[in-house]
Amino acid sequence: MRTIIYFFIFSLIFKIVFSQKNTIPLKTNLKEVTVFLSGVQIERIGSINIPEGNSLIVVKELPSDLVSQTLQVNGKGDFTILSVSHNTNYLIDQIKPKEVLNIEDSVQKLKDFIAEKNYQLYVYNQEEAFILANKQIGGQNTGVSVAALKESSDFLRNRLMDIKNKQFNLNKQVTDLQNRISKFENQLKERNAKNNKPTSEVLISVWANKPMLATFSIKYLASSAMWVPSYDLKVKDINQPIQIVYKANIQQTTGEEWNGVKMILSTANPFQTASKPTFNPWFISFYQPFNYNNKSSTMYQKGKYAEAPSRLNKQDEILEMAEADKAEIFTTQQTNFTTVEFVINKPYDIPSNGQSIAVEMLTTELSTQYEYFAYPKVNTSAYLVAKVNGWETLNMIPGDIHLYFENTYIGNSDYSGIALTDTIDFSLGQDKGISTKREKIKEFSFKRIIGLNQRQSVGFKISVRNNKTIPITLNLYDQLPVSTNKEIEVERIELSQAQVDDLTGKAYWKLQLKPGELKELKFIYAVKYPKVKTIILE
Repeated sequence: MRTIIYFFIFSLIFKIVFSQKNTIPLKTNLKEVTVFLSGVQIERIGSINIPEGNSLIVVKELPSDLVSQTLQVNGKGDFTILSVSHNTNYLIDQIKPKEVLNIEDSVQKLKDFIAEKNYQLYVYNQEEAFILANKQIGGQNTGVSVAALKESSDFLRNRLMDIKNKQFNLNKQVTDLQNRISKFENQLKERNAKNNKPTSEVLISVWANKPMLATFSIKYLASSAMWVPSYDLKVKDINQPIQIVYKANIQQTTGEEWNGVKMILSTANPFQTASKPTFNPWFISFYQPFNYNNKSSTMYQKGKYAEAPSRLNKQDEILEMAEADKAEIFTTQQTNFTTVEFVINKPYDIPSNGQSIAVEMLTTELSTQYEYFAYPKVNTSAYLVAKVNGWETLNMIPGDIHLYFENTYIGNSDYSGIALTDTIDFSLGQDKGISTKREKIKEFSFKRIIGLNQRQSVGFKISVRNNKTIPITLNLYDQLPVSTNKEIEVERIELSQAQVDDLTGKAYWKLQLKPGELKELKFIYAVKYPKVKTIILE
C-alpha cells in the first residue's frame, strides 16, 4: 500500500514539473512602421531557440497603448502557435538610460560640493563667534594702551572682514550649486516620468516536437504616433513653374526609440469609424407648452422641439514643424483604392519624445499661370496669384502651406482639401511693382433733386500702372451697390466695359499691361431714391 502511495506522489510531481511551460523572453527589433494620420502599425521581428514541448514566449517593453485587437503574430519554423495574449505590466523595473545615470552622477557630485562648502561655512561661523565672544581686552582694573587698542582693533576689523567675505562667497557658491541641482532634478523628473510608464507584454504559447530556432513576426497598432502634412510653395520668378515640396511632420510617444527604421506613411486613419452613416426617423409634431405649478416646482420645463441630426465639428491641430534632411529622392508613392502610401526607403531616427520631425516626401514642379489681383477700393496694393494646374496628381490632403517668393518667406496659407476645379489659386503676397489708384471725379460726384426723389451720382477714376520690365495680367475689381428696396434704383453710367455680376454688384476687368504701361478706367454710377430718405454711398 505504501509503495502505491509513493508511486502516485512521484507520478503527480512528474506531471506537474514536466507539464509546466518553459518561459522564454524574446528580444525583438523594429522591422517597419506604418504611420497613419492618427496611429501607427509597428512590425517587430525576433528569433530564439525553443525547446521540445510547450513554451511561453514573452515579448516585453512594448507600447502601453498597444491595441490588443490588432495584435498579429506569425512564426517561421516547425512549431505550432497555440495562443497569443496581451497584458499591461505596471511593475517592470525600468533600466535607467545612460543619460539618466550621468545626470544622477552629476547631482551627487554637486551635493558633495555643497557639503564641502557648508563645512567651510561652519568653521568660519565658529571663528566669528569665538572672536566676538572674546573681543574684550585688558581687565576691569587694568587699562589698555593706545597702541594695544589700535592693534586689537585692526586685528578684529581685518579678520572679521575676511571672514564675512569668505561667508558671502561660500553662500553664493552654495546657492549656485543648488540652482544647478534643481535644473538637473527637473530634467530627471521629466525623463523618469517617461521611463516609468507601464509597458505592454505579448505572451505567445507554442508547441514544438523538437528543439529548434523559431522566428516570430509581431504586428500591432498603437495610438501614440501620427503625421501631419505640410507644403512649401516656392516661386523663383513668374516666368518659371511653381515648385511644391510635400512634407510629412512625424511625431511619436510610443516609448520605443525608432532608430534607423523603415517607414511607410499612409493617409488612412485606422481609428476612424468604418461604418457608413445610418438614417433614423425624424419625427416632428406641434409644439406643446408644459404647464407647471409654481408651488410644486421652480423649474421651467420646455416641450420637445423637432431636432435635426447634429454634425460634429472637427478641430484642426496646428503643429509646429521641425526641419529635417531632404528625403524626396528616397520616397515612393503608392496609390490604393481609398488611401495613398508614401514608402520612405531611407532609414530615419524618430525619438519617442513627441518632437515633430519633418520628412520631405515629394518635390515637383507644376504648370502655373501667374496673374495679379487688385481691389483698389479696399487696398491699393496688387497681389500676385499663382494658378496651379495638375495638383490632383500629388494626392494632397489638408495641411499648412508655407509660401516662398524669390527665395523669401512671405507667409502662411492652408489647403482645405476641397477643390472642385482643376486649378487652385495661391496668393503670393503684394507686389510693389504694380501701382493702383482710385480717386473721385468731382464733376460726376453730386446730388440733384428730381420731384419727390433725389439722384446722387458717384464717379471714380481708377489708374493702373505696370512698373515691371515684363508684361502682366491684372484682374481688377470694384463694386456697384445692389438695391434691396424697389424705391432705390441703381443706374450704370460709365463702367469702361467692366463685367458686372448683377447679384453681387462685382465689377471686373481683365487687363493686359505691357512693361511701363498706364491704363485709366472710369467707374461712374448714380442712385435714385426718395428725397426724404438717406443713403450712404461712400
